[in-house]
Amino acid sequence: MPTRHSLLALFGLALVACDPKSSDEPGEVNTPPEGLAVTLQPDDPTTVDDLVVAVEEATDADGDALSYTVTWTRDGVEVPDYADLDTVPASATQAGEEWAVSVVASDGQDASAPATDQVAIVNSPPVVEGVTLTPDPAFEDTVLTATVTAFDADDEALSVRYVWLVNGEDVPTDDDADTLDGEHFSKGDTVVVEVFVSDEEAASDTVASNEVVIENTPPRAPEVDLIPEKPTPSEALHCRIRSLDDDIDGDDLTVSITWTVEGEVWTGATFDDRYPGDSIDADFTSVGDRWQCTVTVDDGEEAAEAVESPSRFVKETLVLDGGSATLDDTSIVYHDLVLENGSELRVTGTVQIVADSLFVDATSSIIGDGGGHPADTGDG
Repeated sequence: MPTRHSLLALFGLALVACDPKSSDEPGEVNTPPEGLAVTLQPDDPTTVDDLVVAVEEATDADGDALSYTVTWTRDGVEVPDYADLDTVPASATQAGEEWAVSVVASDGQDASAPATDQVAIVNSPPVVEGVTLTPDPAFEDTVLTATVTAFDADDEALSVRYVWLVNGEDVPTDDDADTLDGEHFSKGDTVVVEVFVSDEEAASDTVASNEVVIENTPPRAPEVDLIPEKPTPSEALHCRIRSLDDDIDGDDLTVSITWTVEGEVWTGATFDDRYPGDSIDADFTSVGDRWQCTVTVDDGEEAAEAVESPSRFVKETLVLDGGSATLDDTSIVYHDLVLENGSELRVTGTVQIVADSLFVDATSSIIGDGGGHPADTGDG
């Protein structure tokens, strides 16, 4: 319940002593108080405003002390909770209500004419408390999202309207779109969204979000291979880019290729097949070498993460199909050693064979000289 205060204290009125010769004397007629006037403030209250009655004090010709009675009504119905109070709190009001106050002054015998005033509670415009544009940083493939915080004192449903600006220019979108995709902006653009909210009667002020500058998107790392998978000393090596996506920002891409042999950077000659420096001539390779290429893609501002190819070993390949061959006092490394259809591999002296794969069918053989031993084969 509201705190009740003495009306004399509320209205700042002082007690006036009764004149013993006034209305108490036989035969004299009492004069009622007069001149009372009231005003409700503010003139156009909303649901966030307290209603306060301001009183122009009554006068009493007889000098009698005055007391006051205050009556509040809402839509014509008395509200006793606020009787004899000079204020109705904003929390008690709603938009569209009619509030009235009636004040009567009394000198103990007679009352003044009521002094009245009334006001209508008007709609409170909603308020945009904040607009945040995310994510930041953003890129051309980003979907920007506006997050709005708004408040309506009347607790009415609100509609939100968005105006998207790129470099200060309006972007043609639906006015209820809270997102914007990269179709509407590019690297280097500045994006802002302006927002206002409205209830059925009024709109808020327009509030702008934070600025988001669209940043450069680094190129995507490519897929890289080194061919042939099983190179021989007679074959060139080629660093192959299996996939290279277009730059999201439309930037021209530069491809850089470096080579290593046995873990050391190759500074010798290369030649161009599909990209600058993507190939090594067979003249520069030897059996047993381990080669690898590394590819870097750059858009002029940023580079993708460097990508290494698989390592490839340069080895011989021997395939005998019904034929014969002789190895004499040697050590040799093969990718594949295949003997089939009656093939013969003759070895003399000391021979070491290392092969990734060895296949000898039932009709074929590896034959050593009189004092030799079968070939030593294994994975390498």
